[in-house]
Amino acid sequence: MHRRVTIALAALAIVSTTVAFITYSSIIGGSNESTLPFRKLAATTFHRGEEDNTIPITFTTTPEDEQLDVLSKADLVSQFKYEKHLQALSNPLEELKWCSDPDRSNKTSNIVVSQNGFEGTMARLEFSGFGSNGPARYNLNMLPYPPSAPAQYIAFARQSPISDTDIVHHEIVYCDMDWSKGSFVARTKLECVTPVRVLNFDEFDSPKELCVTLEGLHIRQGQLDPRVFFSPKGEPLMIFGSNGHENCLMQYIIDLRAVIPDLGLKLGVSHLPIVYNETTPLPREKLQEIEKNWFLVYDEDENAYVHHDLVHRSITPLEPIPNVARAHPNIAQSSSTTCLTSLLSKSNDENQETLLHQGTNSLRVTLCKFPCVPTIHNTALMHVFHIKYRNFLEVYYRRYVVLMNVTAPFDIIGRTNNIVYTGTDEKTMVYSVSMAWDHEHFRDRRAWVDAIADSGSAWDDLEPAEAPEPAKILGHSALVNKYYHGWIDDVLVINLGIDDDDVGIMHVKAKNLLDCIITCG
Repeated sequence: MHRRVTIALAALAIVSTTVAFITYSSIIGGSNESTLPFRKLAATTFHRGEEDNTIPITFTTTPEDEQLDVLSKADLVSQFKYEKHLQALSNPLEELKWCSDPDRSNKTSNIVVSQNGFEGTMARLEFSGFGSNGPARYNLNMLPYPPSAPAQYIAFARQSPISDTDIVHHEIVYCDMDWSKGSFVARTKLECVTPVRVLNFDEFDSPKELCVTLEGLHIRQGQLDPRVFFSPKGEPLMIFGSNGHENCLMQYIIDLRAVIPDLGLKLGVSHLPIVYNETTPLPREKLQEIEKNWFLVYDEDENAYVHHDLVHRSITPLEPIPNVARAHPNIAQSSSTTCLTSLLSKSNDENQETLLHQGTNSLRVTLCKFPCVPTIHNTALMHVFHIKYRNFLEVYYRRYVVLMNVTAPFDIIGRTNNIVYTGTDEKTMVYSVSMAWDHEHFRDRRAWVDAIADSGSAWDDLEPAEAPEPAKILGHSALVNKYYHGWIDDVLVINLGIDDDDVGIMHVKAKNLLDCIITCG
């Protein structure tokens, strides 16, 4: 029986005292607070479910330890006891789900506000590249650089110039970006600070007989729908579509350091070996004619899997299983996906089509506030998917977050309502392309992460009756890293596409994105 992720949701606006949860205090003010690399945390209280007593927990920060948040023994004991409580629950998400407004309808949208400016709205990007009047750039992807880099972000987009023969060829372009003020209207925006460059890949035609849906699709299309993301190790990876040898359009993966020579140095990951140094087709047991929008999920041991389909669940190991007939089997269990497919409402208009599409990459989120210890029972995977409404040339998207177990086979355990990004126009086609934790610019917890990851001794001082099994509780902190993992109060950057001709970004706290979760299963 697979271990079930249990959601420990904490410290939101309104909470019930009858629900077991972890809560941490807000920031303490201080004259020098803005200069500190870590938050100061007040004494807090841990609530232990049905027990009527509480344990006070104090986290200390001192100049001598550079404000490193230290977990006390009382805190470790409390979290371990609560961890055992979580494991005993049959449907803990039902008990622990929260909503910032208890009176809110289950059909009300999640309206999220951006953290990247005082206006709270979507930020615009200037991807024209020093005044170029070239083709529109869309399908935005962006990764944060570390503070040592000359710019704050590297951004990628798709452009689709039309050739002299009226054939559309798709390309992926990139540049380094930084914040600036508009020359006419003084609104903050991101713009290229390096020339826009095109990524070059080998291309080929698909076998014509494999492309029956759209005439001419077998002719080399270039690179479609890029999804750029970090692996848990920090590898900058990209999944994209292009012509296939065994089907019409295939999904490929590549390490971007193989095509951008100085990227590893700028990101501080040049020491990592490059596994995907050329375009590598991703595996699936039975290919569809046109494949798109696949994403990777990582389990608690950082094994990678390819997620192909949310409706008819299809998940295969990225690396082949040795010495077996089915090297890439579908590991997804036949659990119900009604929680998602119920969103596919039928219209009285026979011309309207409603589809469920995978959207972004996945990220790992611990559903209690920092510095609670991440475990497989309070941590989940999240992914933004879309419900697409199409009626001839009119297209409209709704956006939702799905939560999955952090352990294989990644069962679906919850979803949100429709996500509305403040500052976007719902009359336009707004879709979520990719997302990344922006720890580099919104919070620095590397010292804490390193300390908790390296301190197997964290549990050593506990009595044998109190001490957890490290692999189950901390898992030598394999869940924690600065690339793929964050806490519920961390900020992530969501990269948006607008009408296939414009782009924008939102910096959103995970707790706001995941407000009012609806349980599944």
